[in-house]
Amino acid sequence: MASDAESMRLAKADRIAYAGDPTFIADPTAKLLDETYLKQRAALIPSRGINQDVSAGSIYETAPAVDESFESQDTGHISIVDSEGNAIAMTSTVGTGMGSGVMVDGLLLNAQMANFSYTPIRNGKKVPNAIEAGKRPRSAITPTMLMGPEGELKLVLGSPGSSQIPGYVLKTIVGVVDWNLSAQQAIDLPNIQYGIKIDRTKSKNPKGFW
Repeated sequence: MASDAESMRLAKADRIAYAGDPTFIADPTAKLLDETYLKQRAALIPSRGINQDVSAGSIYETAPAVDESFESQDTGHISIVDSEGNAIAMTSTVGTGMGSGVMVDGLLLNAQMANFSYTPIRNGKKVPNAIEAGKRPRSAITPTMLMGPEGELKLVLGSPGSSQIPGYVLKTIVGVVDWNLSAQQAIDLPNIQYGIKIDRTKSKNPKGFW
């Protein structure tokens, strides 16, 4: 469990530093998934215990600024598979309680602009998630479908939980794929809420959360 928590903390540090709308910034995906880089990050995971604090790795000559933008809440998720094998994984969020507070034709508009960083330059470095016209804010929503080797549907999942969503989804995938648990057994495993600082990492398993 400690190793899982550390891997998620390292990934979150990179996400905070590098994630943003790829139509506005250089897409960091290939560099973050580079095998050499992943080995460097994995080497930071201690065999026993956990790190005090973690920080983003270096994938560019100059690392972008640390982004401390607000992580929205009030998210819901549905996973549906019908009798013919059609499936949907849909995560939706209004951002905060009652979203923007504006209704249009009975629909509540979200407050996702709060997910932007309002400081475009920090310490002389451009923030990837800085607010710009026409730009999509960074989000942690993770609607997921797992497919088998023949393209067959194996698992449909997702979760609410703001910035913790990727960890909840990963926990369930590990339980099903690596530990051969049923979907419900994997969901019932304790959730690890993780932060890049040691005092923000804890285990939690609220009933009815998934």
